[in-house]
Amino acid sequence: MSRYFSYGDINRKNNFDILRYLFALTVIYSHSWVLLGQDEPGQSILLRPLSGYGVPGFFVISGYLVTKSWISDSSVVRFLLKRFLRIYPGLLAAILFSALVIGPLATGLPIGEYLRNPSVWVYIKQNMLVYPLHYSIADVFHGNPYPNAINGSLWSLPIEFTAYIAVLLLGVTGAFRERRVVILLLLGLFSFETWCQTRTEYSSLVVGYMLIAQVIQLMIFFLIGSTIYLYREKVPVSIPLLMLSLAICLFASDIRLIFYFSFSYLVYNLAYAMPVVFNINKFGDFSYGLYVYAFPVQQLLISLLFRSYHPLWLCLISTVATAIVSVVSWHFIEGPCLRLRKKLFNVQAVRSANREAVPA
Repeated sequence: MSRYFSYGDINRKNNFDILRYLFALTVIYSHSWVLLGQDEPGQSILLRPLSGYGVPGFFVISGYLVTKSWISDSSVVRFLLKRFLRIYPGLLAAILFSALVIGPLATGLPIGEYLRNPSVWVYIKQNMLVYPLHYSIADVFHGNPYPNAINGSLWSLPIEFTAYIAVLLLGVTGAFRERRVVILLLLGLFSFETWCQTRTEYSSLVVGYMLIAQVIQLMIFFLIGSTIYLYREKVPVSIPLLMLSLAICLFASDIRLIFYFSFSYLVYNLAYAMPVVFNINKFGDFSYGLYVYAFPVQQLLISLLFRSYHPLWLCLISTVATAIVSVVSWHFIEGPCLRLRKKLFNVQAVRSANREAVPA
């Protein structure tokens, strides 16, 4: 009997959690080479760094799960609150951690002079607004091989927020009920990207400090995730197709349209076709923390100790150090915010039930 993505969705058995950790680790690995000013081995064969799989992977999963969240509960207020409490507390903590913990350790300025530096507070204020991001503070990491950047990993978060807004708009306009609208939007976005690739200025076009090429590409992955959820009862789970999509992703990733769909299909087959590895989130979901804290931790290690070390050593030590920060962040910031979200929704559900119980 054929299985489809809806089978795993109904049974709540999947490997999404382990995949998020894997994608976060690909970003740490790639940055270990980039931040030391070295070329990542294997990139010439794969035609992209490992993070070129990791970040799109996050968006594919997010497109699927965020669309599922809207369709399961189409309350605008609850949708926005869910998204805000899942992403923003960790982001805010990472911003403050970078500016007020990492910055003082990395700067050559006395702590008092550092805190009086206007660029510190510009960094915090601008990044709290998300659009556009700010990446540097005066005199922090200026001597690193990859100079001045404090947390380059944040670049994808404005695109993530934009994708949430897109889901909200598609939801309230009823586009999810007419699934073909989402397919037409996806094809239109890909056609626009294809046209833009013919423009010489496309590769350097920037909107709000974000390369427009990266914005469009990640939005395509997100929308493919949404589309797979909408058509989940028609998309098969298949080990042979998983192997085929893996081969395409490894050896034909330069063919963009094929790569977009084969990689997205690979992600969901890894989630649903493969045996569930284990409940990695039993003690908490640290994958988001691994993503948002790793870059400043790596830059600090390079600044203090690891400038002449092999990138693999940086990868190993920074993964351990970032994991510690992520655990603390989860238990004291992200986890409590998610429990608050659940408590707020439970209170709202009880109030709604009480109103319905009152006789007319």
